[in-house]
Amino acid sequence: ELLDFSVYLDLADEVKIAWKIQRDMAERGHTLEAILASIESRKPDFAAFIDPQKKHADVVMEILPTELIPDDDEKKVLRVRLIQNEGIEGYEPVFLFDEGSTMEWIPCGKKLACSYPGIKFRSGPDTYYDKSVSDPQESGHLDHSMTLILLVLHYCCRSMS
Repeated sequence: ELLDFSVYLDLADEVKIAWKIQRDMAERGHTLEAILASIESRKPDFAAFIDPQKKHADVVMEILPTELIPDDDEKKVLRVRLIQNEGIEGYEPVFLFDEGSTMEWIPCGKKLACSYPGIKFRSGPDTYYDKSVSDPQESGHLDHSMTLILLVLHYCCRSMS
């Protein structure tokens, strides 16, 4: 049923540029000027051929700078949005809380091991390119990967029942 299901990974420009600078300077020895020129030279093709594909995707996973750290230059702490089109045959969207509700949750530090800047969850209906979507989001940092695995299993199993 989901043979033609499409997923688009959408890295925000700020994240892409920060990651490329970190990688190309540290691992490849490129100068900042060369990296920025390379990015600039690819922008027209990206805008013409790659970026327009996201409006046709069934699911878009956006990787964005966190809103929890103002002026974060390194972009190591991120915000992730899972933009899921509604009405896709054979696909059941994932909801962090319950379908249709708009909620924001910043968990108590005693319940989840989170160091600075903490963690924030948001979920609710939204619109994306004039389409109705559900939009669970996570921003911040968990200290233990097992905590993330338990959260993912909790949300995954809720959407499958």
